[in-house]
Amino acid sequence: MHASLREKLGAHVEQKGSLVDDEKLRFDFSHKNALSFEEIHQIESQVNLLIKDDLDTEILEKSYDDAIGLGALAFFGDKYGERVRVIKIAGDFSVELCGGTHVKKTGDISKFKIISESSISSGVRRIEAITGKKALDYLKEQEDSLREISIMLNVPINQIAKETKSLDAKLKSLHKKLKSFEQKNNERLILGLADKFELINDTNLLIQRVDNINLSSLRGSLDSLKEEKGKSVVVIAGNFEGKAMLIISVSKDLIDSVDARNLLESCADIIGAKGGGRSDYAQAGGDRIDKIDDALEASKNFFNK
Repeated sequence: MHASLREKLGAHVEQKGSLVDDEKLRFDFSHKNALSFEEIHQIESQVNLLIKDDLDTEILEKSYDDAIGLGALAFFGDKYGERVRVIKIAGDFSVELCGGTHVKKTGDISKFKIISESSISSGVRRIEAITGKKALDYLKEQEDSLREISIMLNVPINQIAKETKSLDAKLKSLHKKLKSFEQKNNERLILGLADKFELINDTNLLIQRVDNINLSSLRGSLDSLKEEKGKSVVVIAGNFEGKAMLIISVSKDLIDSVDARNLLESCADIIGAKGGGRSDYAQAGGDRIDKIDDALEASKNFFNK
């Protein structure tokens, strides 16, 4: 694999660390960019072709200078004696100084599969791969998963990617339509709330329960409503998908006297809610949907003090 990396990516590739056993490996090497899918495929294919050819591993003892003359790779600033052990795999394809244990033939490896490629530091990448039975089992699991997806999507395995892209485009279109519907629904809701303000202590106060709506989506509409009304505070709570939600919005001309976070704190505990925000807008969510009305009442009492 090291030799293949150098051939495909360039001679700048140098081993920076490794862990190798009979079924997996971790290999760190110098390279700036993430490997593309095609590069990983090329390296896997080349290594597996050499495994399939069942080539002999040659182990030689040479003087250090003769080993380097053969093209042997030596890295990390390791110190070597006068005599060194040279491992040659697939002829001159891979020649390295190494004292490790090796298969006698490449075919003994059976199969090679890269399962991850990532960055571990600036200019250093890491490849993790598996071999032998572990690799064969992994590929069987992948094949079984693809077959299940093929059945679910009712398309051949080689059409899964195309079908997935088509479904993704449909989902994005549906999401766009739902967002548009949500916006229009919110606009109608806000129009219906506009005449429900009460004047309490020189403050236009709107305290309302609204269920089955993600209250966070109302923020933009509420900004327009409260600024139009002036000196206003909006407190809305409701049950959304089994959770108690609470939002508080304060107009800019009141934030010196009313802090949305303080008001939130005065009633959020009632519904077991946690949240936060800014002086003009705060929100929280909790589990006590049975206490939503109590929380709204507490927010009203906040202004009746």
